[in-house]
Amino acid sequence: MKKLVTLAGILFVVFCIEPAFGQYWQTVAKVKVPFEFVVGSTTMPAGTYAVQLDSEAQALCLFNPDNGSSAIALLHNIYLSTDAPIETKLMFAFDGQRHVLHQVVVDRDNHIHDLIHGTEVAELAAFPST
Repeated sequence: MKKLVTLAGILFVVFCIEPAFGQYWQTVAKVKVPFEFVVGSTTMPAGTYAVQLDSEAQALCLFNPDNGSSAIALLHNIYLSTDAPIETKLMFAFDGQRHVLHQVVVDRDNHIHDLIHGTEVAELAAFPST
């Protein structure tokens, strides 16, 4: 009986929850990053990444199909009062030791996707202007 309940639970997750979660991910761009970088606490190698957004959960997924590297981060949006950007790009900050992904700008979007970091990552506002 216990095996039947376990099997039913696994089937529920595979056929009900996973499709509902996965349906909102949208690939918005492919971006080549020429250096190693950090997303949250995950170090990502240089390479070409599919940038996927889930607007319902306000989350970002970067996936490199060549080596299988991936990272997911939570976002909040910074709405723009000016014209929408005309190209998709990833914005990094260098904290003296590593490149840290801080924001994602999406072509023709009216906001910037700002990554939510833990205390181990300095925010952009902490860097002095040059």
